Amino acid sequence: MAFADDEWKALYVAPRKATNIADHPPTLATAVILAGLGGFLARRGDGNPSVKAVFRGIRRLENGTTMWQLLGKPRSG
Repeated sequence: MAFADDEWKALYVAPRKATNIADHPPTLATAVILAGLGGFLARRGDGNPSVKAVFRGIRRLENGTTMWQLLGKPRSG
């Protein structure tokens, strides 16, 4: 698995602003949302996300995971 339990749950909740999470982790392809967290717009013709966008996304994920752990975890369902 590419992400720890708290990481993928924070990654799932953040862009959706959802309180319910999936019962299982996303695929790595789905987890490329990280690039979106880093500012990649994924428009047609944009190509692949840059290393910088992915790095920024990982940093935001770290912050989101910390908030997930501090504020409590919503129930899965």
